[in-house]
Amino acid sequence: MFNKFAVIFILVMVLAVPMALAQDGGVSSSTQARLSSALDPVVVIGTRDSQSISESTKSVSVVTKEEIDAQENTFLPKFLSQQPGVFYSSNGSPGQWTTVNIRGAGAKYTAFEFNGIKLQDVADTQGAFTGFLEDLQGTSNIEQLELLRGTSSALHGSRAIGGVISLQTERWIDGIRAEVRNEFGPNNTYIGNARIAYGKPDLFYIDINPVYVDTDGENYYGKYGLGYENKGASVSGGFKPFEGASIEFVSLFYDSKMISSDSPTYKIGAPDHFSKDSLLPQRVTNPNDRRESMVTQVGAIWRHNVSDLWDYSLTVSSGKTERHYFSEYPGGYDKGFYDGKTLNVQTQHNIRPNDWLTINVGLEFEELKYEGLSTPDSWSGNFTEVRKDNKYKSWEYFIQLQGSFLSNKLKTNIGARYSKYDVFSGEFLYDVSAAYLFDTGTKIHAQVGSGYRAPSLYELFGGYMDNGTFIIIGDDSLKPEKSVSFEFGVEQSLLKDKMKIGATYFQIDVDDIIYYSSANRAGIGTPGYAQGSKGKVKGLEAWVNFWIVDYVRLAASYTFVDSRYKTDPSARDWSRTMNLPHNIFNLNVLAMPTDKLVLSGNLSVRGATPVSVSGTWPNPSLTYDEKSFAVLDLAASYQVFDFMKFFVRLDNVTNVDYTIGAYFQPGISVYGGVAFSYK
Repeated sequence: MFNKFAVIFILVMVLAVPMALAQDGGVSSSTQARLSSALDPVVVIGTRDSQSISESTKSVSVVTKEEIDAQENTFLPKFLSQQPGVFYSSNGSPGQWTTVNIRGAGAKYTAFEFNGIKLQDVADTQGAFTGFLEDLQGTSNIEQLELLRGTSSALHGSRAIGGVISLQTERWIDGIRAEVRNEFGPNNTYIGNARIAYGKPDLFYIDINPVYVDTDGENYYGKYGLGYENKGASVSGGFKPFEGASIEFVSLFYDSKMISSDSPTYKIGAPDHFSKDSLLPQRVTNPNDRRESMVTQVGAIWRHNVSDLWDYSLTVSSGKTERHYFSEYPGGYDKGFYDGKTLNVQTQHNIRPNDWLTINVGLEFEELKYEGLSTPDSWSGNFTEVRKDNKYKSWEYFIQLQGSFLSNKLKTNIGARYSKYDVFSGEFLYDVSAAYLFDTGTKIHAQVGSGYRAPSLYELFGGYMDNGTFIIIGDDSLKPEKSVSFEFGVEQSLLKDKMKIGATYFQIDVDDIIYYSSANRAGIGTPGYAQGSKGKVKGLEAWVNFWIVDYVRLAASYTFVDSRYKTDPSARDWSRTMNLPHNIFNLNVLAMPTDKLVLSGNLSVRGATPVSVSGTWPNPSLTYDEKSFAVLDLAASYQVFDFMKFFVRLDNVTNVDYTIGAYFQPGISVYGGVAFSYK
């Protein structure tokens, strides 16, 4: 199956590029400049300080604006799935539940940032941002996506056991930017994305980016589709009151609605080992069974470059999330509300006493609040609302020493963080990494560090109402999960930096994992969150980026991961982590043969995956290996005028019939539209 798709993919791109060159006569100097600027981008995520990616001591990768624009897709998590070490899954239809898992550690161990402010959902059962990933639409002002793979809690705090994802927008622009993008697709899908921005780099900028998504959704079974609507915007701006100083304002907002569906089940009488044909597609039983969600993150960042020796920043941000679930019953709606609020204040000081040492020191304060609401007996007509509120605070201190030795060939980073919460004991974290840059274009790098994830408020205090009684799910004696990770990698630059290849071995060991116990817990008497599980992950990721010519880039990545756990730490055997394949492979070709024509193709291959599905009564739940699959997506755009381009995108070109986590995925889908811009 893989070979067939690979041949189709390569033939399409090989034929398309010469045709484009024959039509327009070659690539322009402006296109060459854009491509060369993407070879060694500057990132912040690895050190919380500006650094070129070639000098990073850690595993960092970047998705550039050129790559995003070329694929004509506004769904940001999709681009991350093409990077090494990233496992992406979706419940199928656009707008449905989406997760991003770095290095097989688990979705709850991924931290998110947007222009330097944290993105988090305090009301999530495990404190992750997963419940809003499906809303991350809109790319008009996205400059790049930065991905840090590997434990980085010493710099980025809780949850960064697997890695960190940072969304960066274009800032301090010169002049006017304007764009209106209209995209249409199957199931009455419309995606609208706009931008209006203006700035003077030495004085100010303002950038407004609204987005709107509406779809009837896939209709897998029954009368209704998995409908989804999302209205959102990002608004940012900045002002430079005097030389060396700036203040920036950052905000991100999404308000979405989606129709809920049944989880996948298998048919009555299905054998113990069955194919996708034995599954029932997820059903929409009632369009009034729905979820309404809202996320708002706002922040302000003051930066002051006092001198060549010292600069500092002060960041204040606040966030609010709401996930409201409704299920229709006679006489009203059963409600499950999960609301969270965050306040984060942090300062960082960068001290450069000489040209080989940089010292980063900082302080972070955070207050998290959870507000829950439920109805105790909706099935019997009792829709009384019951609220539960909880909160906790934390103080965190961090330091990092960045060194550059041996004529800037040896790069080192030593970091530490101390986290103190008001509801459990403090945690000390460390991070040591180094890289050596040989004259031959070879780089070797290694890292060892500790990580942690603080228990969520729901894990500590959560519960639900049953027959008028509050059933305790949480456990206020839980303590943070802890991890130790290690990696070693080699990178090689060839052909005057036009080709770069790399491979990294990694492993992560996690202790005191918090998990859901279906048995009654000692001292509490109910099922719920418990502690004591262990996890271990080891794997290999490899990648290559190759500018075949100045206007054609090939990027490939491969990840092998073996992720296992055991609920009882004293048990002899480890269980394989569910919904996670051992192997994923991605091949992307980007071609910009002229300033007018852009072509892109992406081939994703996912290995067999263990999943568990429920059975229709009286069948019990069943675990089986989901079949491997390969999916090919193609995209093209043509700049008709300087202010207008047409684009088309074909997802799942060969109409592969496949599932992810037992959820059915869309077949061949054609999207297209027009974009108007001014620059």
